[in-house]
Amino acid sequence: MYMSSALPAVPDSIGFRVDGLQLYTDVDPTTGLHYLQCNRCSEVITLTVTGNPRNFIRHQEGNSCPRLAKSRGLSHPAFERPSRLHVPAFSTAPSSLFSEGPSARLPAIISSFSRMHAHSPTPPPETPSPQSSHFHVPDTSDNNIPSIIITAPPQCPGVEVPWSPGSIWSTYPYHQHKLRSLGWRPTGFIEDENKILLRSDQCQIDLSESENSPCIECQVIPHSLSFQNFMEKAEDVKENTPWDYLTHEQLVKIMKKMSQQLKTLRTKVRRLYLIYYSPI
Repeated sequence: MYMSSALPAVPDSIGFRVDGLQLYTDVDPTTGLHYLQCNRCSEVITLTVTGNPRNFIRHQEGNSCPRLAKSRGLSHPAFERPSRLHVPAFSTAPSSLFSEGPSARLPAIISSFSRMHAHSPTPPPETPSPQSSHFHVPDTSDNNIPSIIITAPPQCPGVEVPWSPGSIWSTYPYHQHKLRSLGWRPTGFIEDENKILLRSDQCQIDLSESENSPCIECQVIPHSLSFQNFMEKAEDVKENTPWDYLTHEQLVKIMKKMSQQLKTLRTKVRRLYLIYYSPI
Protein backbone atom coordinates (compact mmCIF):
# COMPACT_ATOMS: atom_id res chain seq x y z
CA MET A 1 0.00 0.00 0.00
CA TYR A 2 2.75 2.44 0.99
CA MET A 3 5.59 2.16 -1.49
CA SER A 4 8.87 4.04 -1.55
CA SER A 5 9.31 6.51 -4.37
CA ALA A 6 12.28 7.95 -6.19
CA LEU A 7 11.64 11.37 -4.62
CA PRO A 8 10.23 12.33 -1.21
CA ALA A 9 6.45 11.81 -1.30
CA VAL A 10 5.67 14.07 1.66
CA PRO A 11 7.56 16.84 3.46
CA ASP A 12 8.26 14.54 6.42
CA SER A 13 9.72 11.78 4.24
CA ILE A 14 13.19 10.59 5.28
CA GLY A 15 15.94 9.42 2.95
CA PHE A 16 18.43 6.61 3.55
CA ARG A 17 21.42 5.38 1.55
CA VAL A 18 21.20 1.60 1.10
CA ASP A 19 23.40 -0.45 -1.26
CA GLY A 20 24.44 2.75 -3.04
CA LEU A 21 20.81 3.81 -3.63
CA GLN A 22 18.85 6.68 -2.08
CA LEU A 23 15.58 5.35 -0.66
CA TYR A 24 12.80 7.51 0.79
CA THR A 25 10.06 6.62 3.22
CA ASP A 26 6.34 7.20 2.80
CA VAL A 27 4.37 8.41 5.81
CA ASP A 28 0.89 7.38 6.87
CA PRO A 29 -0.92 10.71 7.48
CA THR A 30 -3.14 9.08 10.11
CA THR A 31 -0.64 7.20 12.26
CA GLY A 32 2.55 9.07 11.31
CA LEU A 33 4.36 5.77 10.73
CA HIS A 34 7.09 5.62 8.11
CA TYR A 35 7.20 2.88 5.47
CA LEU A 36 10.26 1.89 3.46
CA GLN A 37 10.34 -0.50 0.52
CA CYS A 38 13.22 -2.96 0.48
CA ASN A 39 15.39 -2.49 -2.59
CA ARG A 40 16.35 -6.16 -2.57
CA CYS A 41 13.02 -8.01 -2.29
CA SER A 42 10.41 -5.19 -2.79
CA GLU A 43 8.82 -5.88 0.60
CA VAL A 44 7.39 -2.79 2.37
CA ILE A 45 8.77 -2.50 5.90
CA THR A 46 7.02 -0.59 8.68
CA LEU A 47 9.32 1.77 10.59
CA THR A 48 8.54 4.04 13.54
CA VAL A 49 7.01 7.51 13.78
CA THR A 50 10.54 8.94 13.95
CA GLY A 51 11.62 6.99 10.87
CA ASN A 52 14.05 4.77 12.77
CA PRO A 53 15.02 2.09 10.20
CA ARG A 54 15.82 -0.60 12.77
CA ASN A 55 13.08 -2.89 11.42
CA PHE A 56 14.47 -2.39 7.92
CA ILE A 57 17.94 -3.44 9.09
CA ARG A 58 16.60 -6.56 10.78
CA HIS A 59 14.70 -7.43 7.62
CA GLN A 60 17.75 -7.20 5.34
CA GLU A 61 20.02 -9.00 7.78
CA GLY A 62 17.52 -11.81 8.37
CA ASN A 63 16.46 -14.78 6.27
CA SER A 64 13.13 -13.37 5.11
CA CYS A 65 14.65 -10.88 2.65
CA PRO A 66 16.52 -13.39 0.44
CA ARG A 67 13.62 -15.84 0.74
CA LEU A 68 11.10 -13.26 -0.48
CA ALA A 69 13.44 -12.16 -3.26
CA LYS A 70 13.81 -15.76 -4.43
CA SER A 71 10.05 -16.34 -4.41
CA ARG A 72 9.58 -13.18 -6.51
CA GLY A 73 12.32 -14.02 -8.95
CA LEU A 74 14.59 -11.20 -7.78
CA SER A 75 18.34 -11.26 -7.25
CA HIS A 76 20.79 -8.93 -5.55
CA PRO A 77 24.60 -8.94 -5.14
CA ALA A 78 24.15 -8.90 -1.35
CA PHE A 79 22.82 -12.47 -1.49
CA GLU A 80 25.91 -13.76 -3.26
CA ARG A 81 28.35 -12.79 -0.47
CA PRO A 82 31.48 -12.43 -2.66
CA SER A 83 34.91 -12.68 -1.07
CA ARG A 84 36.40 -9.26 -0.26
CA LEU A 85 40.01 -10.43 -0.68
CA HIS A 86 41.23 -11.82 -3.96
CA VAL A 87 44.79 -13.12 -4.22
CA PRO A 88 45.73 -14.11 -7.81
CA ALA A 89 47.27 -17.52 -8.32
CA PHE A 90 50.66 -18.03 -9.94
CA SER A 91 49.92 -17.51 -13.63
CA THR A 92 53.33 -18.72 -14.83
CA ALA A 93 55.05 -21.05 -12.42
CA PRO A 94 58.87 -20.81 -12.51
CA SER A 95 60.17 -23.94 -14.21
CA SER A 96 63.10 -24.09 -11.83
CA LEU A 97 60.74 -24.51 -8.91
CA PHE A 98 57.99 -26.82 -10.14
CA SER A 99 59.00 -28.65 -13.32
CA GLU A 100 61.36 -31.09 -11.69
CA GLY A 101 60.72 -33.88 -9.24
CA PRO A 102 60.02 -33.44 -5.51
CA SER A 103 63.65 -34.06 -4.57
CA ALA A 104 64.80 -31.10 -6.68
CA ARG A 105 62.25 -28.56 -5.43
CA LEU A 106 63.79 -27.73 -2.05
CA PRO A 107 67.27 -26.75 -3.36
CA ALA A 108 65.66 -24.69 -6.10
CA ILE A 109 63.45 -22.83 -3.65
CA ILE A 110 66.40 -22.16 -1.33
CA SER A 111 68.47 -20.96 -4.27
CA SER A 112 65.68 -18.67 -5.46
CA PHE A 113 65.28 -16.99 -2.07
CA SER A 114 69.05 -16.72 -1.70
CA ARG A 115 69.18 -14.74 -4.96
CA MET A 116 66.42 -12.47 -3.69
CA HIS A 117 68.34 -11.61 -0.50
CA ALA A 118 71.71 -11.35 -2.21
CA HIS A 119 70.87 -9.28 -5.28
CA SER A 120 67.41 -7.77 -4.82
CA PRO A 121 66.75 -6.81 -1.19
CA THR A 122 63.06 -6.28 -0.64
CA PRO A 123 62.24 -2.64 0.12
CA PRO A 124 59.99 -1.90 3.09
CA PRO A 125 56.25 -2.12 2.35
CA GLU A 126 54.60 1.07 1.21
CA THR A 127 52.53 2.86 3.82
CA PRO A 128 49.15 3.77 2.30
CA SER A 129 48.00 7.34 2.62
CA PRO A 130 44.69 8.03 4.44
CA GLN A 131 43.02 8.58 1.06
CA SER A 132 44.30 5.32 -0.40
CA SER A 133 42.31 2.10 -0.15
CA HIS A 134 44.97 -0.14 -1.76
CA PHE A 135 47.83 -2.02 -0.11
CA HIS A 136 50.54 -2.85 -2.66
CA VAL A 137 53.09 -5.57 -2.05
CA PRO A 138 56.37 -4.59 -3.77
CA ASP A 139 56.86 -6.10 -7.23
CA THR A 140 59.27 -9.05 -7.28
CA SER A 141 58.63 -10.13 -10.85
CA ASP A 142 62.37 -10.16 -11.57
CA ASN A 143 62.53 -13.20 -9.31
CA ASN A 144 59.58 -14.92 -10.97
CA ILE A 145 57.35 -14.13 -7.98
CA PRO A 146 54.15 -12.32 -8.99
CA SER A 147 53.07 -9.02 -7.46
CA ILE A 148 49.94 -9.13 -5.30
CA ILE A 149 47.57 -6.19 -4.86
CA ILE A 150 45.11 -6.39 -1.97
CA THR A 151 42.19 -4.01 -2.35
CA ALA A 152 40.65 -2.93 0.94
CA PRO A 153 36.88 -2.40 0.96
CA PRO A 154 35.62 1.18 1.39
CA GLN A 155 34.97 2.18 4.97
CA CYS A 156 31.94 3.87 6.49
CA PRO A 157 32.63 7.59 6.96
CA GLY A 158 29.98 8.02 9.66
CA VAL A 159 26.89 10.18 9.35
CA GLU A 160 26.87 13.98 9.12
CA VAL A 161 24.44 15.50 11.62
CA PRO A 162 23.57 19.24 11.64
CA TRP A 163 23.92 20.35 15.26
CA SER A 164 21.01 22.74 15.86
CA PRO A 165 21.46 23.54 19.61
CA GLY A 166 24.36 25.90 18.85
CA SER A 167 28.12 25.78 18.42
CA ILE A 168 29.53 22.28 18.04
CA TRP A 169 32.29 23.26 20.49
CA SER A 170 30.20 24.57 23.38
CA THR A 171 26.76 22.93 23.12
CA TYR A 172 27.66 19.27 22.53
CA PRO A 173 28.11 17.46 25.90
CA TYR A 174 31.22 15.47 24.98
CA HIS A 175 31.87 14.40 28.57
CA GLN A 176 28.77 12.19 28.52
CA HIS A 177 30.65 9.67 26.39
CA LYS A 178 32.97 9.08 29.34
CA LEU A 179 30.09 8.61 31.77
CA ARG A 180 28.04 6.08 29.81
CA SER A 181 27.56 4.47 26.42
CA LEU A 182 25.31 6.54 24.16
CA GLY A 183 25.38 4.18 21.18
CA TRP A 184 27.52 6.50 19.03
CA ARG A 185 30.68 8.59 19.17
CA PRO A 186 31.77 11.79 17.39
CA THR A 187 34.53 11.14 14.88
CA GLY A 188 34.88 14.50 13.14
CA PHE A 189 33.52 17.97 12.58
CA ILE A 190 32.54 20.29 9.74
CA GLU A 191 32.92 23.63 11.49
CA ASP A 192 31.79 25.83 8.60
CA GLU A 193 28.47 23.98 8.40
CA ASN A 194 28.22 23.31 12.16
CA LYS A 195 27.95 19.56 11.61
CA ILE A 196 29.22 16.64 13.66
CA LEU A 197 30.31 13.31 12.18
CA LEU A 198 28.95 10.46 14.28
CA ARG A 199 29.70 6.74 14.12
CA SER A 200 27.48 4.06 15.62
CA ASP A 201 28.91 1.57 18.10
CA GLN A 202 27.47 -1.08 15.75
CA CYS A 203 28.99 0.52 12.64
CA GLN A 204 29.68 -2.02 9.91
CA ILE A 205 33.00 -0.25 9.13
CA ASP A 206 33.58 -2.11 5.84
CA LEU A 207 31.09 -1.34 3.08
CA SER A 208 30.31 -3.13 -0.16
CA GLU A 209 32.24 -2.11 -3.24
CA SER A 210 29.30 -0.05 -4.56
CA GLU A 211 28.75 1.90 -1.34
CA ASN A 212 30.09 5.42 -0.86
CA SER A 213 27.78 6.52 1.96
CA PRO A 214 27.33 5.75 5.68
CA CYS A 215 26.21 2.27 6.66
CA ILE A 216 22.61 1.86 7.72
CA GLU A 217 23.62 1.54 11.40
CA CYS A 218 25.11 5.04 11.32
CA GLN A 219 22.17 6.44 9.36
CA VAL A 220 19.89 5.30 12.20
CA ILE A 221 21.50 7.63 14.75
CA PRO A 222 19.72 10.96 13.95
CA HIS A 223 16.33 9.21 13.85
CA SER A 224 16.68 7.35 17.15
CA LEU A 225 14.73 8.54 20.20
CA SER A 226 17.89 8.49 22.32
CA PHE A 227 19.67 10.95 20.02
CA GLN A 228 16.61 13.20 19.69
CA ASN A 229 16.32 13.37 23.50
CA PHE A 230 20.05 14.01 23.66
CA MET A 231 19.71 16.97 21.30
CA GLU A 232 16.61 18.34 23.06
CA LYS A 233 18.46 18.45 26.39
CA ALA A 234 21.31 20.32 24.71
CA GLU A 235 18.82 22.94 23.52
CA ASP A 236 16.69 23.27 26.65
CA VAL A 237 17.23 21.60 29.98
CA LYS A 238 15.24 21.53 33.22
CA GLU A 239 16.60 23.43 36.18
CA ASN A 240 17.07 20.33 38.36
CA THR A 241 19.02 18.36 35.72
CA PRO A 242 22.27 16.84 37.10
CA TRP A 243 25.40 18.63 35.99
CA ASP A 244 26.71 15.51 34.24
CA TYR A 245 24.03 15.95 31.58
CA LEU A 246 24.66 19.64 30.90
CA THR A 247 26.62 21.12 28.03
CA HIS A 248 29.55 23.48 28.52
CA GLU A 249 27.36 26.44 27.60
CA GLN A 250 24.69 25.41 30.10
CA LEU A 251 27.27 24.93 32.85
CA VAL A 252 28.72 28.40 32.19
CA LYS A 253 25.24 29.91 32.32
CA ILE A 254 24.53 28.24 35.68
CA MET A 255 27.90 29.33 37.11
CA LYS A 256 27.26 32.94 36.07
CA LYS A 257 23.84 32.81 37.69
CA MET A 258 25.29 31.37 40.92
CA SER A 259 28.08 33.95 40.89
CA GLN A 260 25.53 36.76 40.63
CA GLN A 261 23.48 35.26 43.46
CA LEU A 262 26.61 35.06 45.61
CA LYS A 263 27.43 38.73 44.98
CA THR A 264 23.89 39.70 45.93
CA LEU A 265 24.05 37.71 49.19
CA ARG A 266 27.43 39.20 50.08
CA THR A 267 26.05 42.69 49.59
CA LYS A 268 23.10 41.91 51.87
CA VAL A 269 25.41 40.49 54.54
CA ARG A 270 27.59 43.61 54.49
CA ARG A 271 24.55 45.86 54.86
CA LEU A 272 23.25 43.81 57.78
CA TYR A 273 26.65 43.89 59.41
CA LEU A 274 26.83 47.68 59.12
CA ILE A 275 23.34 48.04 60.57
CA TYR A 276 23.71 45.79 63.61
CA TYR A 277 27.43 45.72 64.36
CA SER A 278 28.81 49.10 63.30
CA PRO A 279 29.90 51.41 66.17
CA ILE A 280 27.40 54.10 67.15
